[in-house]
Amino acid sequence: MSERYQQASHDSKYLTIYGYDNPLETFYLQVYETAAERVTESEGRLIAWLGTLTGELPTIETLIQAAAHYVVIPQPIIKKLETDQQTASGPTPLQRWLRS
Repeated sequence: MSERYQQASHDSKYLTIYGYDNPLETFYLQVYETAAERVTESEGRLIAWLGTLTGELPTIETLIQAAAHYVVIPQPIIKKLETDQQTASGPTPLQRWLRS
């Protein structure tokens, strides 16, 4: 699983965490409402969590669209996330069995 943290700007009230979840074969997005200063997710209030279901955000475009209200994902990070998805080994046989 890959994971990136991003606060949109110095005065942003959102901390976003996003990445690619290999076993679920989906991108994911967590959004925390925070104070203006940089904080960790444990100090913020979770207001959105997408990508918890198998294939929920299957493409980088769906992640970008889901995140658009909170943050603009930088192009270099988009490229890294695409690589994360392309190089993922996929779920193990046990993980596939647990999903069925």
